[in-house]
Amino acid sequence: MTNRTASHDTTGIKLGEEVFHDGPYKHQSIEGKMLPRDFFGHQKEKAEILRHLTEVDPRQAVIVQGERRMGKTSMLRLIEAELREKHQGDIIVPQLLMIAHISDAATLFAEMVAILADALGLSQVDPETTNGPFNAVQARICLERLVREHAPGKTVVFIMDEVDECLEGERTTPTERAHLLGLFGALRQPGTLIKLLFSVIRIPARYLYKEVETFVLDAKLIPLKPLENDPEFEAMIRILADPDQMLTADEIAEIHRQAGGWPYFAKVILVYLIQSPGGPAWLQRAINEAARDSKDMRLTYAMKHVYKHHLDEAERRLCIMLAEGVVPLTLDELTSKDPVDAALLGAGQRLEGRCYLQLRDNAYCFAVALLGPWFRNSGLIATQHASPERVLLADRDGGEPASGRKRFRIALSYASEHGDFVEKVAADLCKRFEQWQILYAPYHEVELARTDIGIYLPTLYHDHSELVVVFLCENYVKKRWPGKLEWAAAHDMSMRKPESVLVIEMDGVKPPGVWSGGTVELNDRSPKEIAGMIIRRYEQDVQRSSGPP
Repeated sequence: MTNRTASHDTTGIKLGEEVFHDGPYKHQSIEGKMLPRDFFGHQKEKAEILRHLTEVDPRQAVIVQGERRMGKTSMLRLIEAELREKHQGDIIVPQLLMIAHISDAATLFAEMVAILADALGLSQVDPETTNGPFNAVQARICLERLVREHAPGKTVVFIMDEVDECLEGERTTPTERAHLLGLFGALRQPGTLIKLLFSVIRIPARYLYKEVETFVLDAKLIPLKPLENDPEFEAMIRILADPDQMLTADEIAEIHRQAGGWPYFAKVILVYLIQSPGGPAWLQRAINEAARDSKDMRLTYAMKHVYKHHLDEAERRLCIMLAEGVVPLTLDELTSKDPVDAALLGAGQRLEGRCYLQLRDNAYCFAVALLGPWFRNSGLIATQHASPERVLLADRDGGEPASGRKRFRIALSYASEHGDFVEKVAADLCKRFEQWQILYAPYHEVELARTDIGIYLPTLYHDHSELVVVFLCENYVKKRWPGKLEWAAAHDMSMRKPESVLVIEMDGVKPPGVWSGGTVELNDRSPKEIAGMIIRRYEQDVQRSSGPP
């Protein structure tokens, strides 16, 4: 086998005279139209999308749903190219809109007007606006007027990528989510001159349930799944592989098993395959290199984003247990009344539906076999499954253990009577810290659902938190929990390191016993003000002594 090296173009790898980019799919930063040879599989889905966009259909919107690296953006670009090439006589296709960064309907509408004007050859068109709240119906009328005046008899297809990221963005307020969904609803009304093609990772059902349900029911939902182990997958492997590689049927089947049918993961293996010397076990060496991902970080780049943003706590925990070889994880073991097992069972069912896991012999395992060793090697494992003393403190942003730092930046201890107030404080703290850096019970529900919680939780406060904030009140002091257990940990910390504990006096109650830590009276301060005080305390006293965040 010939030893090949990657080109200096970091977005792709050169095979002979061809450069293949990011998956077997062309990298989104590469200009030029998407060609059929750049895309593999999902031919039925592509034909169905084109049919709904080009034929008379009462549903004016098509939603392409799939996990990251499943080829959603590439599918949109391919549809964009085919519509322009084969349907230019009756369809206008403005350029694809990447809308993850957009957080309000007015900005999205202005972007739509701009790209439509460009597609119509107009120099500039100012979107029609009115004073007061955003008006979705007026926005639709404005877009339709442009089409009627400058391209009579045609319809326009707006193609938008990462719509769920737009709806779920941190800067997108509930009011703006309603306006965005209202705009989508107005544009997809039957009989309009506008059709919509969206991509989403998941349906954002946790916001505005009624509007989202209507939005999905009124649209054609087309999921993208991994490729089957069929001639289409084999053709993809043979096209992308080095011509000098004599890949056998067994080797192609093993690549499919490792990749789980995901074209992106198959490409990661092939990149290392091409860079590896020949000889015995060359395929296994390439797979090992891909799992270690020590050269150009293709796999880590893709998975870190998934791990951080699209796996919840129970899903992360289940993946870690599988990677560590924790057994058994059978359905029989997980189907119990134990709250932790129930959460893991739900996580397994979700990840099975998302094609990360599969059931084999009634037990969960990775559908993408490559991810098992990757989780072990990546440094993203946050906790092991024993005592808190064995916690691995990993920085989920950097992917490496955060040497010398404690697991939590802020820990919140409170009585349930002030739960609503503390919830708002925690939400404001998340604007400065990552959620996993805050010890707040609802953020770690699965981890804290355990029989030894009376020992486990005080240890998290005492040994694994940099700043403990106690919301002190009369009920806090009276109750065994948290007044006896959590307070004992906070009190001991204050005696050793006074700046590591801050008490918020909620109703004038003073800390019991000898107290050397700081106190703040609540008075009329809002949750936002209290969060600001906590952040200042952390940055001035705690962070300075703990090292860089």
